Amino acid sequence: MNQNTTNSYISKSLDIAKDIDKKLRAEDFDIINNIGSFISSVEEIISCLFNSILIGEFITDTNFENLNSSQEGLDFSVIENIDLLSIENILANNKEIPDSTRSSIEIFKERIIQIKSIIFDLYIPFVKDVRVILKNQERDIVITSSYNYQITNNNDYVLKTFILNISLCSIDIFFNETQYCFDRITSIKDEVLSIEKKSELRFLINEIEKIKKKATFLLFKWCKRAEVSGVSLYIDKGIESYETELKKYGNNWILLVDYINNHYYNENSEKRKNSEIKLKKSFADIKDKNFEEFSCREIHLYIKYYKDINKNLDKLDEIILFLEEWKDEEKINNEEKNIRTIIYNYARNNRFSLH
Repeated sequence: MNQNTTNSYISKSLDIAKDIDKKLRAEDFDIINNIGSFISSVEEIISCLFNSILIGEFITDTNFENLNSSQEGLDFSVIENIDLLSIENILANNKEIPDSTRSSIEIFKERIIQIKSIIFDLYIPFVKDVRVILKNQERDIVITSSYNYQITNNNDYVLKTFILNISLCSIDIFFNETQYCFDRITSIKDEVLSIEKKSELRFLINEIEKIKKKATFLLFKWCKRAEVSGVSLYIDKGIESYETELKKYGNNWILLVDYINNHYYNENSEKRKNSEIKLKKSFADIKDKNFEEFSCREIHLYIKYYKDINKNLDKLDEIILFLEEWKDEEKINNEEKNIRTIIYNYARNNRFSLH
């Protein structure tokens, strides 16, 4: 397995699943007195699956090309083969188990069923389809999705929320300025807000917060792109409301808002002139730094300066060479690797658009 995957959310979920399966198969396993630990473990698997989609780790990691091959990629058979028969036998043969413990065991069983449904009905088909589409962007092809966003139990809020998560991920990957895109993001955010207080979702509070923040950012980004493209805006509130909401999330989000504001503007607008003045001033603060000292924001600033202000292919080639090694550094987790890969691709795309 590729070493980069060993730090991924999906590999972590598989490691936890292997540990659970090993314990369930042990002759001396005691689920009655350890049910709290078992529940925490399966809920952590579900959290990992949510985060794997949220950061899009499946896009850049080659191990996702062979999702069912233990030799070449990721092997989910351990989850498929988790056997609940031993638990059923314990419940049937031990009538003295307290009702509270029985209820906890039922929660554990429900989480295992949810994990299997998430992985085999949603996660794997979604990842396969996205990777096929991304590999064939240059071809005019039509792909019929092998997954659909349907669940048999509409009261299963864990599965329902995961569907919203992959729906938002899909929109993020294939983002555009159509009204449908805006309406769909809004609908997803509204649905998440309507169910986030459900008791079944308490263990996913951090992941749900990330989904809401991502949706708000995409709405803000959509508004900015639509404004620049001259698309007629039909939105429930102004761009400023999304910007204000994002800035409440902290400094990293403020930097992200500034990036979007400086990235999208009309060619002949006063805003472009003001943006260029700010860009030149900011560039003056970093021009004597080494690449190794750059933050992600400063890398973007450097690229934008030599692409839009002082057009220079040689300078862009220099930072691309640096980024090519930077993105493949060892001892970085998959989330960081994904960020670096996105920045590297951004640099390459800007270089080619200038050529």
